[in-house]
Amino acid sequence: FNGAIPLKHAHLAAISASVAMKCVVLHSGNAAFTRAAGATEEEIKTAVVIAADVALNSAVRYDSQFDMDTFMTMLSDLSE
Repeated sequence: FNGAIPLKHAHLAAISASVAMKCVVLHSGNAAFTRAAGATEEEIKTAVVIAADVALNSAVRYDSQFDMDTFMTMLSDLSE
């Protein structure tokens, strides 16, 4: 990474993105690069938790947009 934020922070962001995308291969590779850039295991774990928290809140908020009838209609449409 070559940008405006420190290398370690860029790699931590990449870990969060790979977790959010559920890409185990990228996560493993990014973790190694992040350690090499000076990140601690606690910082890496925090990046993972941030991604999980964003995913959870996104799912909860998306789910709350629909009532049960709308959800069931969408589910029925998928099975056709």
